[in-house]
Amino acid sequence: NIILSGCDFGPFVSIGDNNFFCSHTIVEHESRIGDGSLFGIGCTFAGRVRVGNSVSCGARSGAQADVTIENHSVIPPGIIIQQ
Repeated sequence: NIILSGCDFGPFVSIGDNNFFCSHTIVEHESRIGDGSLFGIGCTFAGRVRVGNSVSCGARSGAQADVTIENHSVIPPGIIIQQ
């Protein structure tokens, strides 16, 4: 994994392998990150979010609590995934 400056990971977060976290990415409590994903500048994920493998998240995108993002998904910049 590559984690740039200003990233913040809450308690009990699980991170897979070969991910790239651009600066100021936030992953909150009990979230799970798969393998091989890219997180643009300022991505924000609330608690208990599940991110699959090979996901691409544009700058300032993210997800609200309890959301699952499937493998190979693309989240455009500025989009927040909701239930």
